[in-house]
Amino acid sequence: MRTIAELIYKHAKGIKEADDLSDANLIRAYEMFNTQVLTAETADRLPNRKKAELLAQFIINPRNIRVMQGLLSDVQSLIINGLEVEVNTDGWYAFQYLYNLKEYKGNEKMKITAITDRLIEDSDRRRKGDFYTPSIWVDEAHKLLDKNLGENWRDEYMVWDCAWGTGNLTREYMFSDLYCSTLHETDLEIGSIYNLKACKFQYDFLNDDVEAFENVKRILRRPFAFKTGVNLNAMENFLNFKDIEELYIAASDKGIITLEEGMKALQDAIRLIKSTKLYQNAPGLIDGLLGLNGKDKKKLLFLINPPYGTSKNNIVGQENTSKTGIAKNKVNEIAVDDNLGLASRQLYALFLYRIMLIEQLFKTGVKIGAFTQSDFMSTVAYDKFREKLYSRAEFKDGFMLRGDNFQAVSKDIAISFTLFDFNKTKTNDTIIKVLDIYEGNVVELCKHNIHAAEKLFNKTIRANIPTKFKNKKEMIPMKSALNIREDADIKIVPNNCIGGFQCNGNAINYNDQYVALYSSPFHGAANMNVLDSTALDAMSLFTARRLISGSAKTWYNWKDEYENPDKEDSRYIQFERDSIVYSLFESKSQQSSLRNISYNGKQWNVYNEFFWLSQREMLKLIMDTDGADAIYEDIQLHSGKERFVYKKLQEVALSPDAQAVLDKATELLKSSFKYRSEFNQKHPEYHINTWDAGWYQIKGLLKEYDKQELEEFNKLYKQFEDRMRPLVYELGFLYK
Repeated sequence: MRTIAELIYKHAKGIKEADDLSDANLIRAYEMFNTQVLTAETADRLPNRKKAELLAQFIINPRNIRVMQGLLSDVQSLIINGLEVEVNTDGWYAFQYLYNLKEYKGNEKMKITAITDRLIEDSDRRRKGDFYTPSIWVDEAHKLLDKNLGENWRDEYMVWDCAWGTGNLTREYMFSDLYCSTLHETDLEIGSIYNLKACKFQYDFLNDDVEAFENVKRILRRPFAFKTGVNLNAMENFLNFKDIEELYIAASDKGIITLEEGMKALQDAIRLIKSTKLYQNAPGLIDGLLGLNGKDKKKLLFLINPPYGTSKNNIVGQENTSKTGIAKNKVNEIAVDDNLGLASRQLYALFLYRIMLIEQLFKTGVKIGAFTQSDFMSTVAYDKFREKLYSRAEFKDGFMLRGDNFQAVSKDIAISFTLFDFNKTKTNDTIIKVLDIYEGNVVELCKHNIHAAEKLFNKTIRANIPTKFKNKKEMIPMKSALNIREDADIKIVPNNCIGGFQCNGNAINYNDQYVALYSSPFHGAANMNVLDSTALDAMSLFTARRLISGSAKTWYNWKDEYENPDKEDSRYIQFERDSIVYSLFESKSQQSSLRNISYNGKQWNVYNEFFWLSQREMLKLIMDTDGADAIYEDIQLHSGKERFVYKKLQEVALSPDAQAVLDKATELLKSSFKYRSEFNQKHPEYHINTWDAGWYQIKGLLKEYDKQELEEFNKLYKQFEDRMRPLVYELGFLYK
């Protein structure tokens, strides 16, 4: 980037080298405008949205900018559309030499203003969950709608973008009946040159008129309120303008109500609707839904990219990005009463839910075309929401794209554009195209079935772990193989507990960092006690989860959830057996053996029930190794019974590659045994002088004394891992 000194030099030589403002340099121009042109006091005082608006006006209306010299030499003021803004003279001078402030043409203005949305600082937009929709994906959405609704849908439908922002979804297309509403008045100013014939208005979609529309339902129900024998709850699906008139007539014929009562309720309901903010701003929208004031009834398409974000949003792998309070609104209150779980705290889900409430009232062929996160179609957290949506709407079509196609969105998140049709109630599989950009063009990578898991394997396992038990013991809480969580409570577990399984969530997105096996319970709420009776299931699930991590995890499958596998499949038993080996040597296998750990005022020992060799074999190795006195003492004091995994391995036949991995691990354990005393002196924190030390401990020693052999082991393990991975789908842990 050119420096101000370079610019001053060029100016002194009479050289002026300024760039036209474009979508390629506008973000950089905004950053300079914000940090060098505006004074620090002005930049701090003005909201981010206002600063973006000022720069947009800079570009669109340069003739409306006047310069007024200030009292101080380094400060002057710009009068932009009548607003006085203090600027730094040097910064303003440099800005003019970097960028051309000329009279841009109409199409240039459109392109430049089209990305004004991106100028809002990430922190501000992320808090509100707003994300700019790139034009290439807008075009793809329109192609999908052309395919499903016919190429004339922009004329045949009323289209309402109720999260319009500055019009990214509509600005490059023509509509005969377009309604644009947005939360921020400044959006309307920035987007004033787009969709000139559209009805544009400020509207808080999650708060405005919500109570009024709910009162309309109560008014429509009123004629039946005091009549006996009428199940008002069963009438919920009939409290809409499409069916209510026929219902009143039928009820009057049966003498349940008088026709006058019904017609009065209908008139009162329409009168209330006409008093709403929505009707005051967009009467044509309501008239088109109800066929009022001589307007023919029209179908309605919601075309939206609503904000994303939950009121408490912990993004996996990032710091806590809590957005407390952003989902507190009128729609949220109804969703909470409706027991919609996470959907009641997620902004985009609340937008969809409000649309469902509107559709329930008007019943006029509503459809939704929406950019959202994809998790509402797959995760258990949205099961109640999905049940509501799928009972009334059919998934018609859609595509997925990687989140980082949207500015400030994680590359690991899948964004989908989906079309739902409320005229249908058939539930289809949501088979969706996975798209990406290659050399500037949209390409299809594959198709993905977004499957809503039902019978979850983690819940099945937990159901077999008692919460109340007589025979119990205490175990210390682990946070890693070598560290306890000192501020956590002691774990009271059944006597047959052999360890802990950190099993956060149930979706792939947790697999990288939040799935691990320990020789003592994990300290957090995600802990699943591993009992001798549930160990094979736990190790199978651990294996299935860790196999789909790292490069095996994709941005489009990361919200897929694990189900009960098909244990009737003849291959499952072998997968279960081989999972024992997989669970011993994976990078998240945190099993260890620790001695004399100070915790809660006492000394504790952690025994490794995941150790794979017998006490007899280990005793022979100890006796054959010089300097192993400490380990000899340990096996004398802390043996007694064979470890669980050793005993289990005596009962099963492993696959050749699993056996090869186990044999190689045994070979390395024995060949490196002579280094234990020395390694213990250097790294006492590893507790390597325990006879049942886990692979995590042994691996630490190998990294220092036999790195090449460890690399050979890792290659062997990877081959085993690659052979096992397809079985996760073939056995039904995940849906293909």
